Amino acid sequence: MKLLWSVRWEYSRSLAVRDCFGCLRHASQRQLPSSRLPVFPSSRLPVFPSSRLPVFPSSRPPVFPSSRLPVLPSSRLPVLPSSRLPLSGSPAPRLPISPAPPLSLCSLWFNYIEANIEFLLIHVYNDSMMKNILNINNRKRLILHILVFIILISIVHEVLIQGETEKGKTVQRSIAMTIDDLPVVRGKNITRMQRITSDLLRKVSAHKIPTVGFVNEQKLGEPEPLPERIALLQKWVDAGFELGNHTYSHPWFYTTPLAEFKAEVIKGETVLRPILEAKGKSLRYFRHPQLNTGPDRATKEAFDAFLKKKGYVIAPVTIDNSEFIYALAYDKAEEAKDKALMNRIGIDYLVYMNTVLEFYEQLSQESLGKEPAQILLIHANALNADWMNQLVAIIHARGYQFITLEQALKDPVYSLPDTYTGKQGISWIQRWRISKGGQMKEEPEVTAWVDIYAHK
Repeated sequence: MKLLWSVRWEYSRSLAVRDCFGCLRHASQRQLPSSRLPVFPSSRLPVFPSSRLPVFPSSRPPVFPSSRLPVLPSSRLPVLPSSRLPLSGSPAPRLPISPAPPLSLCSLWFNYIEANIEFLLIHVYNDSMMKNILNINNRKRLILHILVFIILISIVHEVLIQGETEKGKTVQRSIAMTIDDLPVVRGKNITRMQRITSDLLRKVSAHKIPTVGFVNEQKLGEPEPLPERIALLQKWVDAGFELGNHTYSHPWFYTTPLAEFKAEVIKGETVLRPILEAKGKSLRYFRHPQLNTGPDRATKEAFDAFLKKKGYVIAPVTIDNSEFIYALAYDKAEEAKDKALMNRIGIDYLVYMNTVLEFYEQLSQESLGKEPAQILLIHANALNADWMNQLVAIIHARGYQFITLEQALKDPVYSLPDTYTGKQGISWIQRWRISKGGQMKEEPEVTAWVDIYAHK
């Protein structure tokens, strides 16, 4: 009887707190404009496995005094959205944008909190009778739930403050998504390649993101391309997406002779061009591997002239990043079948990408006097296949609308001179900055533990 009374009491208390969160969520919707975020029902939220969390003895429930809670540095927390810098200079041409779902950012996070509040309350406020019915797995899950809870509350708090101080001001940003190294980075086997391709296509299609994929035909198989891998490229074209040339084998231009690099371009369109032409499309975009445009000015200009003669348009990148390191770590965790570590890497990746977006927004203001139509570079890998929805939510929350690469290139900034050459492949914002006599600015770094795990 006492046990039943305890359960009823705890459940009633959880309902009361859940109602409070419901009120807060509705209030947040009134305070903030629609953030164009997709709807994430609680059943689709990330599952945080418990296999790697510490076990607390059943005789002593965990106690979390405020002084012992982990301190999360503000520099590592996502700032959603960052719109503190007013746009200056002439605005970019107004371009068609994809439709925006109606939920606010706060609603997204409160959905997660509401879905887990009963779990948190029952575990935090359990008494001696409740302890007897709590299993070990639930105790281990508690720690990670509380950490996620703290992160989400911090994000919501930041957004509420910005929504209050900006008084309805909105920042209109645009971005084109490009995905490199198709069909798949580190494909390993055709089943995995098919899964990654299908997940990427399903998610970018659901969000109506006009995407250009850049192909390395070497990944189709050697000495002859395999039909099942060619079929992966066909899926992109059949879904209405555009493909570009990323060379045959992804060589580093800095150490590759010009004649050999030209041959890489020609060899890299053997399969690609017929696939596009069969759909009435043309092969028009080229992306430099590693964003390296050559060892010196003369080589760079000679190769640019070659591309122009072949009918190619260079696809620059303004939002460059080290996502490939997170992807390598994620693949290793996947190979080890460590779901908890995969989730940890995925969450850190989202925080990192938000920091990268904020960095280039500020660098654009400093270097150009405005934020141009940005071009984002990511890769065809398992990390993005699994976390694309969350990444898109962060991009939308920062005020971005997805546009085509063709639309982005109409921004006048892409006609600015680019005189940079060197070992390092860098963002075009950095290139324009250097071409004007400025210095390259250090970009956000990958979290140390991810970098170590990826390269061990």
